[in-house]
Amino acid sequence: MKIDGKTRIREEGDTVTMNQGVLHSFTGAGPALLLEASKHCKPGDSYMKDKR
Repeated sequence: MKIDGKTRIREEGDTVTMNQGVLHSFTGAGPALLLEASKHCKPGDSYMKDKR
């Protein structure tokens, strides 16, 4: 994960709570299930590098 430009490694079962407006990105290092739950967002405020 990158949060405000800082890389942070997360482990299986970790959870992260993010405040609105915090720039962040995440990816799996291998086969993984990543679950994101978000409250209401504005159209166009999310950007996905891999559209799949």
